Amino acid sequence: MHEHPQHVPDTRQAAKWPPDDDGPTGGMPGAPGVPPAPGGFGGGSFDPDEGNFKKGAIKAWMVIVGVAIVLGAVVLGIFAMKGENDKMSVDQIAAERKAIAVLPKADQLPKWRKWAARDDVMPLQEDAFANLAWAKDPEGLKLIIEHGLKHSEHQVRNRAAQALSEYGSPMADSAKPALLAALKDADSTDKPQIAWALAVLKEPSAFDAVLAEYRLGHLATIERLDGFPAFDPDTLASMVSLDKLATYATDSSDAVRQLIATILSRTGDAKWTQTLITLVQDKEPAVGREAAVGLGKIANEQAITPLLNALEHADRDSRTKFLEALRDGVGA
Repeated sequence: MHEHPQHVPDTRQAAKWPPDDDGPTGGMPGAPGVPPAPGGFGGGSFDPDEGNFKKGAIKAWMVIVGVAIVLGAVVLGIFAMKGENDKMSVDQIAAERKAIAVLPKADQLPKWRKWAARDDVMPLQEDAFANLAWAKDPEGLKLIIEHGLKHSEHQVRNRAAQALSEYGSPMADSAKPALLAALKDADSTDKPQIAWALAVLKEPSAFDAVLAEYRLGHLATIERLDGFPAFDPDTLASMVSLDKLATYATDSSDAVRQLIATILSRTGDAKWTQTLITLVQDKEPAVGREAAVGLGKIANEQAITPLLNALEHADRDSRTKFLEALRDGVGA
């Protein structure tokens, strides 16, 4: 007799929830009573800030700032590389000079105006100032005032002042305010030349500043655009009246007193007899020699007597000058 296997009913039991081991000490270790993470796919670690929209906003802001910083660095790098690439070599500058030089005069000026307005290639900008000034170009004058006197480099300001002196008065009189402003910010590189430009343009308010440069001997270094010395005592003296100049006859500077003696002597005007008498007795022989010329031209009794006294106490070099003054006076 065959035994049939016993039929076992298919009984399925649902999992118990919560499980028996769940309780005050069950679940997540070290976190009693914490419910499972909501809505996850396959579970995951618990984050107490999950679903906090403020936290998400902060993270987004930080990402935006980070991206902006990176983009800014990239842009700066591009500009830096472009700046390096834009710098002209010595050969390129020489080639540009030659290219402009072979053009007709009428075609050169637009090229020089372009370079006068560019502050990044100083050699060509300085060349532009010179060529525009020699041509007395009105458009160039405006560019020199705007780009030259306001340039960050004092060397370029120096060249601009030379160019403005070349334009002269009255053409460059519009540059006076800019020159006065530049003089306040000038250093040893450009101050003498800026001061001289103001002298050339006969700006009386700058006379004391110009005379200060003369006292220091700095005007001896000034040059014209062609490289020749620019200083002229008559130009300096023409900034103010002779009456104003005569007040400096007792200046502490030997150079200033000699300048005053020279300028007053050239007039031959008896009005300056007493001032020249003071100067002919100066402790500095060079001052006395210049004053003697003026007294000789005046040649009146008031002038000749001090001249004879000065001759008596003069050194050999001065004595010759005084004798020449007396000869001119007697001859007159």
